[in-house]
Amino acid sequence: MSKDLYGLLEIKPSPSSEKSKNRNTPKPLTQNKPQSGTNFLSPTSAVLVIFCFFLPWIKISCSRNDVRYISGAQLGDILWLVLVAAVIIFASFFYFRSLGNVERARPIIIISALTGLFVILYKYIQLFGNTKSGISAKDLGLTIQPGAIGTMIGLLLSFVGALTLKKSNVTEQNDEQEHAKFCTNCGSSLSVDSDFCGNCGINVK
Repeated sequence: MSKDLYGLLEIKPSPSSEKSKNRNTPKPLTQNKPQSGTNFLSPTSAVLVIFCFFLPWIKISCSRNDVRYISGAQLGDILWLVLVAAVIIFASFFYFRSLGNVERARPIIIISALTGLFVILYKYIQLFGNTKSGISAKDLGLTIQPGAIGTMIGLLLSFVGALTLKKSNVTEQNDEQEHAKFCTNCGSSLSVDSDFCGNCGINVK
């Protein structure tokens, strides 16, 4: 009999207290972790640009016995901006990715890629379009080499990759949770434009 009495006297939490507890317990936000499916086209292309910058860009062949290959680094001058642009693309991508909002790197990558392409175009015109001295690029045997082509392709791919960058799913979930709406009576989650709770029916306006 004593065991039955103790069982009857056992205090159990009321449904209302449980609802209050659920309502007052804040729901943790998902941390801004980098999205595993992030588009890595831009940083990968930036690595290609850095690699190709040190490969032969042009070939000078005044004669069969006098052939020289010159890399982007050896041409130097304004072309160093191309290398700087590639480093900025790579660094900005992973910096903003670590913050969980990689799409913020988009304008930086686009500007850097376009700057690199315009610099290459300017240098091309300078080398192959300069006829003031009376010596043409054909006379010097100037030809474009894989280093220059690979650099331009890398910058173009970085540009395309920047256009495809999107806000990560994790960040979108955080935005939704920050603006989430809950019933003041039962604690159920509600849509932002809800007037009544779908669980208890109370007016939540």
